Amino acid sequence: MSESPAASRGPTTGEPRYWLSCGDGREYGPYTVDALRRFVDEGRVTADCMVCAADAVGRAPHWVPVNTVLGVGVAPPISPPQVTPRPINRRLSLVPSIAATIASLLFCCIPVGIPALVYAMQANARFEAGDEEGGLKSERHARGWLIAAWVLVAIGFVMSAVTLYGSLEALDSLLRMAPSA
Repeated sequence: MSESPAASRGPTTGEPRYWLSCGDGREYGPYTVDALRRFVDEGRVTADCMVCAADAVGRAPHWVPVNTVLGVGVAPPISPPQVTPRPINRRLSLVPSIAATIASLLFCCIPVGIPALVYAMQANARFEAGDEEGGLKSERHARGWLIAAWVLVAIGFVMSAVTLYGSLEALDSLLRMAPSA
């Protein structure tokens, strides 16, 4: 309410004036009924605003809803629309992460598939909550850990195969050296 006091006061004919409070903890005015109606028309005064007679000096102020003084309906306060997050129709399959975890435990004893599984679950939860940016970030982390897990599984498999082949070669040479009975 940035109206100047001179513009908001009625003529000196004794027209009633009112203090105005719209829930921000401040009081404005005093204003005439005409000024209050103009504020309503401009949308600056809503149904949650309260007024108090300006001649309440020396007694406890009595605040009443503005529509009581104006005698007309006042528009309810405009509240911002409620935005509910819309779930994003995207889910990551947890099967590759679970398979990578099991394979990494079998071939290289390092469960690097677990972070991939955790990030995939986190991405799914974020997508369900409507957090696309967070879901995509978790999805990238899950993919990185999944690739790392499969690379380590492949290395572990090759090392296991080489070790097994070397062991079989050694066993074969031992068997050839043994005297026949």
